[in-house]
Amino acid sequence: MDTATPTQELPIEKRVATLEQQMADILRSHPAASQPAENDWLKTVGTWQDDAISREADQLGEAWRQSVKD
Repeated sequence: MDTATPTQELPIEKRVATLEQQMADILRSHPAASQPAENDWLKTVGTWQDDAISREADQLGEAWRQSVKD
């Protein structure tokens, strides 16, 4: 990558090509970053069921939903 030329002076096509290359390099060096977490929410739903903090969070969430619904 040419660091001597400020990015703003490059044509948009060159800037996009540079960004695409940088993204490809990042994804190649961190393969897990390119894969979405499979069913991640399923692993956390219900994890903290029936404890004081969860009950309070549920109550606060319900109160907020009611306040914006009216």
